[in-house]
Amino acid sequence: IYEKYAIPENRKLVFFTPTFRIKGLTRYYDMKIDINNLDSHLDDKNYFMITKRHHVFTDTSLFMQQSGVTDSTNGYFRVSVDDSFIELVCAADIFMTDYSSGLFYATLLRLPLVLYAPDMDEYRSGPNGFMINYPADIPAQFVGKPDIDALLSAFDAALATDLSEKYEAFRQRHVGACDGRATERVVAYID
Repeated sequence: IYEKYAIPENRKLVFFTPTFRIKGLTRYYDMKIDINNLDSHLDDKNYFMITKRHHVFTDTSLFMQQSGVTDSTNGYFRVSVDDSFIELVCAADIFMTDYSSGLFYATLLRLPLVLYAPDMDEYRSGPNGFMINYPADIPAQFVGKPDIDALLSAFDAALATDLSEKYEAFRQRHVGACDGRATERVVAYID
């Protein structure tokens, strides 16, 4: 991924996975931040961001058109077309989402987490809602407003913070059985 996108080794890769919103046919996701303004700040702070369309959208250009989330002018914010979720999460230094279950893959890899959810109140009262106390139950830096400085500070804090007991407890609770021994347990159960 670093080679493909010519990402300098000193840059930290943030993989951003916004979840799907059901808002009719006119809007899939609104980051509420100007991508090119964010791009210049990413450059200043040595970050590189990649996002990927939600799998519900089969066409990346339709995702970009409806969301306004596009490749930035200077290239420090990219929309991935060909890369798989797994390739990107494995390359990431930080995993950023709003409400995506991709968070659980990131915790398997013990990635620092950032939650960016400027529409939390709207999402909470919508058809999806939350099954946990969001964001308090998630061991992540939280940004609840469209503020580039707050977002970059959250990246810095996520990288500077050692994984906490809360992180490990969250990981154990939600993906603790993902230890590479599932088939062995199934065979033992059948046997």
